[in-house]
Amino acid sequence: MSLRTLADWLRSWSIPALVFLLPWQIVWVVRVQEVHGYVWDLATIRLYGVPLLICGVALLHWRLVVAAFRKAWVASFGALGVLVVWVVVASDSLLALQQATQIVAGVLLFVLLLVRAHRGPSEHKVLWAFLITMCVQAILALIQFGVQEVWGSVLLGVAAHTPGTLGVPVVEALSGRYLRAYGMFPHPNILGAWLAVGAFAALWGVLRFERRWMVLTTGVFALLLAGLVVTFSRSAWLALALAVVVWIISTAAVGTVPYWKRWIGPIVVIGCVAVLLLTGLRPLLETRVGFDSRLEEKSVSERVQFFERGWDLFTQQPVMGYGLGHATVALHEYDAELPGYLLQPPHVVGLVLLIELGVVGLFLLFSLVVWLFHIVRRELTYSTPILIAAVLFLVIISLFDHFLWTLWSGMSLVVVVLSLPLLLVDKRTHI
Repeated sequence: MSLRTLADWLRSWSIPALVFLLPWQIVWVVRVQEVHGYVWDLATIRLYGVPLLICGVALLHWRLVVAAFRKAWVASFGALGVLVVWVVVASDSLLALQQATQIVAGVLLFVLLLVRAHRGPSEHKVLWAFLITMCVQAILALIQFGVQEVWGSVLLGVAAHTPGTLGVPVVEALSGRYLRAYGMFPHPNILGAWLAVGAFAALWGVLRFERRWMVLTTGVFALLLAGLVVTFSRSAWLALALAVVVWIISTAAVGTVPYWKRWIGPIVVIGCVAVLLLTGLRPLLETRVGFDSRLEEKSVSERVQFFERGWDLFTQQPVMGYGLGHATVALHEYDAELPGYLLQPPHVVGLVLLIELGVVGLFLLFSLVVWLFHIVRRELTYSTPILIAAVLFLVIISLFDHFLWTLWSGMSLVVVVLSLPLLLVDKRTHI
């Protein structure tokens, strides 16, 4: 094999391989801080392997990456300069640097997925890589729920969990405490959001792939739905349901709803999953859907407290904020008596952004997102229904949790969701 052939092969498969590895939390913990004997998780410095891999893949495609940034080089260097300033002036520069590098990695990932999307709608390697890695996560989730244990791994950044451990996300019923599935993520809600995106992509595949792939993609859809259920993530359930409904309505508005026979498989799958759930997991589902159990009342109370503290922080420094990654740093200064496990930002991404970046920084971040979509404005012409569904999905998730901004697993999910309008589109049918 010649060097040129090897380089072409690497370029062809590097981005699908990167997408496959996105959910795997390959991490090296650099710094751990404790407050009153408890770990302060969001002040922990972690070096993730996937962002480093993103940089390596970007070097493989450097000509196309440079061409993408050249379209708005002033905005590119301006955004990079703002990130550098934020890191330099931060009270904890290492924490700010961690957040800044994750933002840069996210932008590079978006550009790489854009590069792949330019190969045309017939290129589905990225989509299949995503579906396969999500199937692995779903299988892990089902195993974890079945054995009621999450096995820890230092290399993969996964802590061990059992339902008897205090503070672990569980569902309580009369028959006992049941551990929610984590997959390889730090929290069940994060796994739920990823599986919801995977289920949406699988549903698109059922409706749009050639008929010979329908049985396989329908099976993938069923597996991802089953995995999503055992995360017991209400925000992910709601986000997926509303995103699919809005997507169907949007495609109907432009007259591109797939032939009705294509819907038989997904409808049968949803029906079977619903029957199995009602027979096997009904007590647990009733607990999660209702808000009158002890754990649900405690969860709501804590979220209200987090929001109130967050709002107080924002009103004290509304213009420039406290700095990248500094929401919990500000909270620690606000109330030094809080133990490490209570040093959590508000479970609303918008408020976290206002605390860290202020009104000025939020405007700059919004400008960065607008610039990214300005690069791909022509491609978005063909994908309005999926774009609407993707934005709605992110809005719903961001209203109930903070991980889309505070954790790499959340930030990379944002990039994947915003890339769906580029990857899940057939320019012949606009679906």
